Amino acid sequence: MGARVSSLLLLGAAGLGLPRKPLDLTRVEPGMTPQEIADVQRGNLIKLMFGDARRVDDLAVHIQNENTRCGRLDSRPIAFTDTLVHTLPKASARLGAIWGEQDATAAGAIEQNFAVLRQLRPGVYCDTIAHAGHWAQWEQPAVFDAKLTAFIEGKI
Repeated sequence: MGARVSSLLLLGAAGLGLPRKPLDLTRVEPGMTPQEIADVQRGNLIKLMFGDARRVDDLAVHIQNENTRCGRLDSRPIAFTDTLVHTLPKASARLGAIWGEQDATAAGAIEQNFAVLRQLRPGVYCDTIAHAGHWAQWEQPAVFDAKLTAFIEGKI
């Protein structure tokens, strides 16, 4: 997209070539009842997406089920690569990155992710959102919206 993209904010991004802890997620199997499917998706959200299990509501379960049901690409193998390390230097956009402090996909390595991004782009905006997991924008929407707006407006 070149110069048409002025800013790029990554959220809980993978593909930085760092070790990632595989999470033991449960697959939805044929023949499961709607309630069994919802239970599987709720459990997976707790393991993968949310820092606080109490924030997993019925809408989040529905969205997770639709995302997994309609997904056409298994992105997990890509997450374990260094694709972004090779791609981001080609981008001219101002770069930022946010992770939820409790993001299970980062396996406790948020600062390592920031270090990789700082090597690629000195001055990159790096931040975390407290009390949030991988779906930080869901768990802490007001905090996320404020950070996103400030980033887009060039204030941070």
